[in-house]
Amino acid sequence: QSIDLIENDCINAIKNPEKLRNLAEIYLKNESFHPHLAISLAEQASTLGDGESSYIIGLIYEHGLGVPENTPEAIVWYELASKRGSSNAIEKLKQYQHFGKVHGFDIGTGCSKTPVLGSGYDAAADSR
Repeated sequence: QSIDLIENDCINAIKNPEKLRNLAEIYLKNESFHPHLAISLAEQASTLGDGESSYIIGLIYEHGLGVPENTPEAIVWYELASKRGSSNAIEKLKQYQHFGKVHGFDIGTGCSKTPVLGSGYDAAADSR
């Protein structure tokens, strides 16, 4: 599918987190690389409860895709994604297990985390 068709599809179904996530993933590919659009779309999908979208945001921060690299912020998003059943996020957090604590984030305890950056994550509402 072309990006235009997917964008139109997303506009028509803006409350569909899977379609928003699919469009975010397209914006992370080489020929259509727009990480800020990808973050925006993934945050919308995450707000609708999509764990894989939260995982995608974690990857963006972990690898510095259009944003400064920020492991603690990535971990916040991976924690949220894992709470929503993302097996990718669970595996990613297991990779961090051997670090124990990373910048004040206790990996694997399930404790609430607060973000380092103003990414729009609302720990109190935990609505993503």
